[in-house]
Amino acid sequence: MTAALLRHRGKILRFLTRRTRCSTTAEDLVQDVYLRLRRRSFRSPIASSARASLKSKTLMVASIAMF
Repeated sequence: MTAALLRHRGKILRFLTRRTRCSTTAEDLVQDVYLRLRRRSFRSPIASSARASLKSKTLMVASIAMF
């Protein structure tokens, strides 16, 4: 899962920068997604679709950041 994040980091960072309109906040959110995924990987089996799970986590963190 974390490999998927690293592979798609640029896309995620651009998406979050557009959503938050702040590159610093976007960087913080990417880090938050990474840490959440790391914690989750120790608690549960690998998701069947890493990209879908990564997108879901990214959207969740982005929606939280908007409030």
